[in-house]
Amino acid sequence: MGHMKDEMTGLADEIRNLHNARTAFRSEIRNRVMDLRSGVRELRTGYQSARTQMARTMRSESRAFLTDLQKSVADLETKALGTRQAFAADLAGALAAWAGRRTVGVKNHARKPERSRRGRSK
Repeated sequence: MGHMKDEMTGLADEIRNLHNARTAFRSEIRNRVMDLRSGVRELRTGYQSARTQMARTMRSESRAFLTDLQKSVADLETKALGTRQAFAADLAGALAAWAGRRTVGVKNHARKPERSRRGRSK
């Protein structure tokens, strides 16, 4: 019977060792999972911080761009208004010249002074 007792003791020791190994393995897995979760948490916090900073930067740059764009458009509108007014004045002068009238502010040295009905120049 001594042989069976030795076999049973060896089997019990082997079961105990396997149980201890399994417990250690599960504990190691649990620790690794906690480390991974901690790492992921840190990554997410870093990403969130970077995203917030990028949003602030983009918002600031967008506002500056929009302000510059509005100024550029206002400058272009002012230039366009001046160009339109100059073109309108040139066109009015050309039309007046074709009609034989003098325009205000335009000197016409080539024309002779007009005579009134009484024979005097204007």
